[in-house]
Amino acid sequence: MYSRPERSLRTCAHMHPSPLQQQNKSKRPAFALIGGLCLLVLAQFILFPLLFAFLVHHPLVSTPTFYNYLDSFQNVQQQRLKADLHQPPDGSFNGAPMYLSTEPLVSKVHCVGDNFHADAWQYKSCRFHNLCFDTSTSNFVLFQDERELPLHVALHRRPFMAFSSITQRNANETNALSLGGLNQKWAKQKERLKWFPDIKMDPPETYYRLSDAVVLVPFHSMNGANPGHLVWDDFFPIYNLLEMFQLQNRQLLLLRHVLNDGMRALWATCDVRLEKKKECEYMMNKFLPLMLGLDSSHRLTSTNATEFLPNDTGKSHWVCARTSVAGIGSLTDHGVKKSHGWDESDYELTHNYGRGGNLFAFRNFMVQNLKLPNPVARTKSPHRIVFSSRSSDIPSRDIDFAMTINALKQAFPNDIVEGFIMKDLSLLEQIEIATQTSIYITVCGGGAVNAMFLPRGASAIIYFSEDGGVVENHLTYLPARLDWDLFQHMSHLRVHWMPRNTFKRNNSIDLQALIDLVRHELYVMDRGFFD
Repeated sequence: MYSRPERSLRTCAHMHPSPLQQQNKSKRPAFALIGGLCLLVLAQFILFPLLFAFLVHHPLVSTPTFYNYLDSFQNVQQQRLKADLHQPPDGSFNGAPMYLSTEPLVSKVHCVGDNFHADAWQYKSCRFHNLCFDTSTSNFVLFQDERELPLHVALHRRPFMAFSSITQRNANETNALSLGGLNQKWAKQKERLKWFPDIKMDPPETYYRLSDAVVLVPFHSMNGANPGHLVWDDFFPIYNLLEMFQLQNRQLLLLRHVLNDGMRALWATCDVRLEKKKECEYMMNKFLPLMLGLDSSHRLTSTNATEFLPNDTGKSHWVCARTSVAGIGSLTDHGVKKSHGWDESDYELTHNYGRGGNLFAFRNFMVQNLKLPNPVARTKSPHRIVFSSRSSDIPSRDIDFAMTINALKQAFPNDIVEGFIMKDLSLLEQIEIATQTSIYITVCGGGAVNAMFLPRGASAIIYFSEDGGVVENHLTYLPARLDWDLFQHMSHLRVHWMPRNTFKRNNSIDLQALIDLVRHELYVMDRGFFD
């Protein structure tokens, strides 16, 4: 009975503190502030440095995953170059510094894309560790790790096993791949592009190694003399290789492979005749900055004409790349089952579906290599409307657009309407014009390649032959929308197709349709419907 009043008295005392309690309570915020400041100083100068030292030396975080996290704050390429900055190079290979090495040499491979059928080589791509080039024979070589041998035995005993990180695909063949894009016109001859490095067990004691910042890419060119084939059948799949293995930040060293198999070069390829070889060299060197940038010292040569320049001769004839990738058969703009739009069957299969982001990333990769700004299409006047005149040496595609340019100048007096012969301009001039253009008008074919560099939200108008289809070198008189599969999936552009034959006859219907289409596209841009 007497406990309740006692609790009541304690409650009242708590509700009405004495003067001494009030004085102590008033000092608490000051003590808290001073204590917090002391803790902050202690953490900054003692605890944080100790924690950082612990993290750096702790085995759990001293892993590639941890350093990949750090790479997001630093330039990956500079990180890989640091190892070579302290020593001068011992020579160069196609302009890339090389360093004499006596470290034990072993090769590894990682392949993707196997479909477990006989034609898997057309779809596969591989990354190599220590792919070596023998400058005395112009052959590529892997020095096999003896640790693979038990796995080879397993493959012979169990034929349904499949390993992606050893040289053997199965008991009977290597992890072969296609070194270049495949042209359906080659028929059975395309088997000649089935490739894998030679395999040896006795690595050299001394060899030259390329910088860890370099990725070596051997490839076979489908038709490097044509800008469209060069960009979409060589450069685009090579970019896809880099993206596939997350190597976009490396320094590219491209090496064009020559088929030294004793047979005539494949139709339309660079080595089919001397004149074609010179055309390829000219076009490749002109467009090479798209892949390497403006400041690269690396040169693109064939495997038969490499520039191997050691400071001291006689020490080694081997050049090895820590990182190399190959296998572009299925990574081109048309894949392995069809051509570019000549044959009616080409339209039965879509190869580039869902590649819009990939194509735009490739476009941006090249624009950034040229150090150009990356704008969107103009959303207010004056718009730039550009005609690509005389974009082909083929007479049926050789259109100067002179009368059409004048008609559009009258129809759109507040905009800039102009025509260029792109092949007469430098690469930088061509791409710079394209990146500043709202509407680009051209004829399909290799000369239409500049349309890819239009800014996001721009429009491309492509003239094609209504009766130019071909099958086995015979006219089918069906439409030939060349490179349709590529353009129809460039989601950063709005692409339109116009018949060429009726247009060339100066038909007023075609001209009015073009004017109406241009007016519509300018309206879409000005209103920002797709911004």
